[in-house]
Amino acid sequence: MTSDQTLLMPKTKEEKVMGTDNRSNGESELTNVFDYYSKEALTTLKDTFYEAKKQKKSSVDPVDLLRVLISKDLKLELVGKESLLIIQERLIKHAPDKGKTYDGIVYFAPEIKEVLIGAYFISKQESSSEVLNSHLLLAISVHPSTDFIFSDVDLKSKNQNNLSISGSMEKFTVDLTSTSKNKATVYQDRKKELDSIVRILIRENKHHLILLGEEGVGKSTLGIALAQFLSSQNLSSFEDTRVISLDVGSLFALSLNSSQENIRKITEEVGTFGKVIFFFDNVDLLRTTIQMSQLVEFLRNLEKKGSVNFVVPTTPVFYKEFLATNPYFTSSFDSIKVEEVS
Repeated sequence: MTSDQTLLMPKTKEEKVMGTDNRSNGESELTNVFDYYSKEALTTLKDTFYEAKKQKKSSVDPVDLLRVLISKDLKLELVGKESLLIIQERLIKHAPDKGKTYDGIVYFAPEIKEVLIGAYFISKQESSSEVLNSHLLLAISVHPSTDFIFSDVDLKSKNQNNLSISGSMEKFTVDLTSTSKNKATVYQDRKKELDSIVRILIRENKHHLILLGEEGVGKSTLGIALAQFLSSQNLSSFEDTRVISLDVGSLFALSLNSSQENIRKITEEVGTFGKVIFFFDNVDLLRTTIQMSQLVEFLRNLEKKGSVNFVVPTTPVFYKEFLATNPYFTSSFDSIKVEEVS
């Protein structure tokens, strides 16, 4: 771990971040996330904490981080000149909240932890090897605490379908049926798996699916392959069916209240769609009992709202630890093994 990362690691349950001790390992889920942060992003975070200390603020929130991001000479394609002026004007009008009495220590606000983890998920969506300042900005833009700044500001990620800032479905989903039309055909080499998937999806019972395979064998690519396959075959059972990728890792990375609000909105929106096959991304990032309980409740509510199927790609290790012992998954899901195309 670098010295920059050590500085940002919580040293107590209260997560004091500006102490002088040389911590080599943090007791937080942020520890592993910071391993993926670029030097520029870590510098931005350090500058944010130092600025808070200068202003004698007791904690850092997403708005504090945004102020530092905007003040830097960043070449961000995400922000046009007009949008930048709007953001700057709203930041000027927003008076800093000093929160608790300043005692010489700057703390992580819960919201900033959500942003930092969210930025990591966004970097994964864009297939970036590092978390950059642009990912921090996108994570801030979709956080509920900054709605007053970004409510009508147009920011776009490289994967524009993932992170529109209007509508919960658009924030966390990609319509693979639509986007796969512009991609090279990938289903030819996966016909065996696709035949098995289709047979499971058309069942009346146990019609959800788990794709079991090691990392890198092509489980995520099967989502694109499925969308292309169904569009090309004109199967009556899947007429007007949409394959939608849902990033549950990002959805459940937010606080409990924020997650529940987005889940509620997505559940309501699903009722307005026709048939949907949800292809869940980043399920392996859900590691707590609360998150798994939330996920099961979410899936049950989706089933009540519309005509849906679920496809969950995961590794055998995660399946054995978190899904194989869960009654909902054992009773409602079948599984197939996915191996690398030879």
